[in-house]
Amino acid sequence: MNTQWFVSLPDAQQQWDTWRQEYNVSRPHGALPDWTPAEFASNHAAKGRIEEVKPASKLALQLA
Repeated sequence: MNTQWFVSLPDAQQQWDTWRQEYNVSRPHGALPDWTPAEFASNHAAKGRIEEVKPASKLALQLA
């Protein structure tokens, strides 16, 4: 998205939606054993293993 040019607000919204869909549904992530975020969430929700993800700032405070 850093290199995209938008000709209008609707164009920006459409490109953002396309990028977000690809990032969250189609693109595997190395940190999620090469699953997409959607696959990871679906798999873990089925097992009842979804936990709240804490922002890095709160995690750093817990580690201190």
